Amino acid sequence: MLTPSVRKIHNKNSRKVISSVYVNQMHGHVSCESQLEHRWLLQLTSNPSIAQIRSQPMKVDYQFDGEWHTYTPDFLVAWKDENKIPTIYEVKPAIQAKKYQEKFQAIKQELAKKGYEFVVVSEDLINTQPLNRNLKKLKHYSSCFVHLNERLAIYGALPKYATCSIEQLCSNFSDKRATLCAIYKLLWDGDLTFNPNEALNLQSLVWVGQGGLR
Repeated sequence: MLTPSVRKIHNKNSRKVISSVYVNQMHGHVSCESQLEHRWLLQLTSNPSIAQIRSQPMKVDYQFDGEWHTYTPDFLVAWKDENKIPTIYEVKPAIQAKKYQEKFQAIKQELAKKGYEFVVVSEDLINTQPLNRNLKKLKHYSSCFVHLNERLAIYGALPKYATCSIEQLCSNFSDKRATLCAIYKLLWDGDLTFNPNEALNLQSLVWVGQGGLR
């Protein structure tokens, strides 16, 4: 299922790279219009604090240089914490983010009146490595099913070490391949945690995340 947007997303007469990312929280795909947006959307889907993501969610009228303009945001994120206001993300290359800084400030002020946080994200943040490589790796396991008994067994093997390597954790189970898949799924969901700014491998240390043991 493709989550609907307020305007049709297409690449007719343009060089846009149209794609989509499956979002577990939404049980459906969310569209994006560039490789940069795709990478940011991938990072958003890995955030366990997010309840909902929408692409091209609304149209907003704002005033800039004495004239009225219409703005369509890239993404709208609703959070599981109901006390946190929804966030609108605008994804732009660093040059454009700087070029339209004053315009984005006017949009930010208008959105604040409507109860939204406005954040401009550029490739300086999105392209941070090895974070992207880790997310791409874990994304392959995002649709895996981990039985409750298997989940609890993995949690139960962790208190001996507080933190331990993935390889060490797998050694507690006879089917190491299946356990590895389960660990990657739990890492993707945030039920297990690791340092995402270090390259993920069998020697990476993991521990129970905020979503674990729920």
